Amino acid sequence: MKITQVLDPAHEQWVQGGTFKDLRNVSKIFNQRPIYIGSPFRTQGPLIWIVSCFKIFLGRHLLFSSLTPLVNYYRVYRFLPKLSKIGLWFTHQENSFSKSELLALSRCDVIFVHSLKQKKELEKIVKSKVEVMLGAIEVSRFKDSAVIGRRIVWVGTPNFRKNPDLLISLARANPDLDFLLLGKGWSKSPLMKTINSLRNIEYREIIAPLTSKDFDGCDIYLCTSRIEGGPMPLLESLAAGLHPISTNVGFVEDLYNFFSISKQFIFYNFDQIVPLIDELRENQRKDSFILQNKITKLSFENLSNLIISHYK
Repeated sequence: MKITQVLDPAHEQWVQGGTFKDLRNVSKIFNQRPIYIGSPFRTQGPLIWIVSCFKIFLGRHLLFSSLTPLVNYYRVYRFLPKLSKIGLWFTHQENSFSKSELLALSRCDVIFVHSLKQKKELEKIVKSKVEVMLGAIEVSRFKDSAVIGRRIVWVGTPNFRKNPDLLISLARANPDLDFLLLGKGWSKSPLMKTINSLRNIEYREIIAPLTSKDFDGCDIYLCTSRIEGGPMPLLESLAAGLHPISTNVGFVEDLYNFFSISKQFIFYNFDQIVPLIDELRENQRKDSFILQNKITKLSFENLSNLIISHYK
């Protein structure tokens, strides 16, 4: 048995592209050459799109990286007999599902999601099997803990759903707090001028997969997102030995349960953040959130085995 990964062209240089590459690296069950399918005329030429559709149709076990490539393939797939077993890696949905998205979801044999909350939402609208997978990290990148300091790290792009404005507001209101911003694409953002004007925020461009060393000097990971599938940096920061403060998005609640982290460190309004920072720093010697044996359970090997089990 071989599983063919199907990705949107935009995912090749995105987090999802790296995740699917990690899966290919740990298991030979995944074909080493993924298929990329975009939207005809918009993100992919019509001839390339037709060839991609034909290659996908020949695959007997398919894993789509998100709903976008599945919907693009569904343009032709709905007219063909169902010969493949289809799995979908579903992260999040910002708006209501369109008719074509719902039809594409209904053709899936299994949908992999990051949280129990997302599983319950999807089960209301589709009959496909929905499987929760927390996610995975490359454990070798986090063998050693980060050198703990007094910085608050925020990881992400200047995307609206990441809510970077909240980070900026927090830094402005609290000049005594020190922040590290790890991200991509900020140089082209109108927010970059503001970031550069704040003396208590240092920006570093992410040029490679994160490791514990990237979190050196930090003690707290802050997530301000409105919508998330993960967020995967939360898992990576935990593996590096940091303490989290986050909005209740994606798999945050599931991950807190997995690591026995108190849900008091999920915030719902701006005024809660600084008191939570103070409390963490006062009690972090007493509270040990990270258990190495739990981190290893979230390896790509284990995630790969979970995915493969649904194709047998």
